[in-house]
Amino acid sequence: MSLIDTNIDALIEAEKAKLEQLMQARDEQKKKQENLKKLNEEYFSNLRKYGISEYEYFNSKADSLEQWITSEPESNLYAALQKHFAKQAAKQEQQPEKVSTLPKPKLKAGSYRNPATNEVIEKIKRSPKKLEQWVEEYGFPTVRTWKI
Repeated sequence: MSLIDTNIDALIEAEKAKLEQLMQARDEQKKKQENLKKLNEEYFSNLRKYGISEYEYFNSKADSLEQWITSEPESNLYAALQKHFAKQAAKQEQQPEKVSTLPKPKLKAGSYRNPATNEVIEKIKRSPKKLEQWVEEYGFPTVRTWKI
């Protein structure tokens, strides 16, 4: 079909009808956005009026929200939440456990007495295994006070 055979006026009318539908959809969208804005203002106004925090409100609605979201697993919201939590779980698994870069504290040379057992261990240069076990069991700050 050539351009000469095409009824351009009919095509223009069809496109005008589509344009009119889009303009109506835009107007409806604007109204909904304005109404949502008003609803949001009323929501916060009512929370203040009744002395309820947003956290308290959503905490009271948590069960019904969960039921609403999971009632239609095919919904976009449910899929978006699943994707979000899967990402967060993957991030948690990927993050290595934080290890301190500070030097490990060292006990000074000398004798240490465990008050629970009255056992005495002497440290000359390196800590004996038993002294290291005490540090693991009781903590460095505690064992440090056992120096005689």
